[in-house]
Amino acid sequence: MRGKWHFALNGGAVPLLETPSGIDSKHYVIFDSKIICDFIEAKYGGRMLYSSDPFQRAEQEFMISVFATIERNLTPVYLTRGKDRLALLELSKAFEKLEGWLINSKTGFFGFAIPTGSASASPHETPDPDYSMVDLYGFPLILRIYYSKGTDFEKKLYKKLFGEKKTYCPAIHRWVKLMLELKEF
Repeated sequence: MRGKWHFALNGGAVPLLETPSGIDSKHYVIFDSKIICDFIEAKYGGRMLYSSDPFQRAEQEFMISVFATIERNLTPVYLTRGKDRLALLELSKAFEKLEGWLINSKTGFFGFAIPTGSASASPHETPDPDYSMVDLYGFPLILRIYYSKGTDFEKKLYKKLFGEKKTYCPAIHRWVKLMLELKEF
């Protein structure tokens, strides 16, 4: 349960990043997963998480928006125990898009990889052809479902979302394994 101090900072939204006053002599309170990630990348630099190519960056933002669809629809599905048909349909569509991108990925990550044969392939070089902000943003969302395996909810969700297919989204399952193998995690 969040305390009164948390609600005073930002109305109780999570996640929350509060910086010490020493940074730029300012005190920052930032919330929303993607905004926090963008702030950290801009402020501290280091490993590039977005492509420097404008088209690839737009594609990455679109992929993040598909993950946001999952985020928006998971709660109604959880609360209705899988009975919210519209939310299930939106989740199914989102998983199909994500699976397609991973199948066409050269690296197994959403990352910087433009699918092989894509008309959008760019001559611009991108750093580290592996994970990116897309992967970091989407990973915790997918883990919410992935780690519910074996629970009553998972059984109902998988059946409603994926039918009787036992190997639904194999590329997403491979991606989860790749993400878990990263030393950063």
